[in-house]
This record gives sequence, structure tokens and C-alpha cells, in this order.
Amino acid sequence: MQWDNWNHYGEDVKDWRKDLIHYLQICGISYDYEKRQFIQGDQELSLKETIYKTDILKCEFEDIFYKKLVLEINRAYKVGAYTGAFILCRKLIENLIIDILRKKFPPNEENLKIYYRKDDGRFHDFTILLQKLEERKYGM
Repeated sequence: MQWDNWNHYGEDVKDWRKDLIHYLQICGISYDYEKRQFIQGDQELSLKETIYKTDILKCEFEDIFYKKLVLEINRAYKVGAYTGAFILCRKLIENLIIDILRKKFPPNEENLKIYYRKDDGRFHDFTILLQKLEERKYGM
């Protein structure tokens, strides 16, 4: 196999466009050669609509973890991965609750039990965190 400036792993990449369209068809996305657009089921996929779709979350954080998580949520939403965006939103809320509880109840032997399972070495599940927050809302 010859080197052709595209092929640095040794695979044949000259037919990449045809192969890409074939793989997309397997996933239920077809390509209209006349319109030069991808079509998923009955819907046309517009790259412009995807890029310029507004963000679902418009909040800013100083913490790099939260910044990246919000960016990922917005990207998932823009490409139509709504279930993924929902799960990431839940993760964001869960981590915010943990941070609120840690701030209000600094880690010590008694307070740690509120949000952390020492035996497992991990934080409580989301529903338990919500219960703990609800139980302590008047004391905050």
C-alpha cells in the first residue's frame, strides 16, 4: 500500500466518503445526493440548525468540572441526544447538591454520613441525597 498523505495507518482511505455514507445508512441516516443533505428518517439534518441551536443551559461556573459538564450538556442537546443531555443534567444537579451539603455540613465523622458512604468509598445515590437535603432544608 502506498503512502498518499491521508493514509498514515496503512488502511485504504480513498473511498472514505462512500464508506462514511454506507455506515450512516446502517444507522438510519441517508444522503440525498441532489440536495447534498443527510436525512434521518423523515427529517432532514441541518448542520446549520445544529450549530446555531441555542444552549439548553446558560449558566457559568468557575469550577472546571462544571464548565465542562455544562458544555457537554449543551453539545448533547444541540445534536439531538436528548436522553444524554437529561442524564448529564441529572449529574450536574447531583454534584451541585453534594457541594451544597459539603459546604453546609463540612466533613467530620457525623456530617460525612449525610452525603458520603464511607464503607463503599462513594457518595450516596441521587434519591438519597435529595432525601437528606429535604430533611435538612429548615436547618440550612
